[in-house]
Amino acid sequence: MKASIRAILILVFVLPLIARSQTNIRNAIIITGSNEEIKDSVRFSKGQLTSLSPSNTRKEYKPGDVKSFTIDSAKYVSYSNDFYKEIVSGGKAALYQKISNNSNEKIYNGPEPVGFLKTTEGRIGDYYILLAGETTFDLVTKKTFKEYFTKLFVDHESLLSKVKDGTLNYEQIGKSVELYNIN
Repeated sequence: MKASIRAILILVFVLPLIARSQTNIRNAIIITGSNEEIKDSVRFSKGQLTSLSPSNTRKEYKPGDVKSFTIDSAKYVSYSNDFYKEIVSGGKAALYQKISNNSNEKIYNGPEPVGFLKTTEGRIGDYYILLAGETTFDLVTKKTFKEYFTKLFVDHESLLSKVKDGTLNYEQIGKSVELYNIN
């Protein structure tokens, strides 16, 4: 009797975990560092992308291994040892949101750790802007929003006044980048 109760309890608690882990698997297109395009089923977790090929072999991709990947029409890019989700794209600027933080990952030289990966400032969920022609992401926080967009909108008086009076603020960062792209 105890064995059957134990088996039932195990099934009740383990099956939902197994089912949940399977729902995290999505179809993706991965662009590697060497511009190779890979179409595969993937799972994203803990700052790594895990590819699950049809032959059931796994391959782990860290941010340094890929340029970008697309899952369910959402585009993600790799920059400075982390992954970022593209929120807004455009000809003048793109807005990204940080979705991983690999800053505490150790770097090894053989069996000995020699340091930690360098990543961007900020935390998971923070926003970054990449201006056209630039190669570095700019971190934009609640504190720096007004200053950043005041400089960005310097030639657009109506948008500049909206930033200064608070009509456009950090909560509308996506809209602000879209307005910058069309003006």
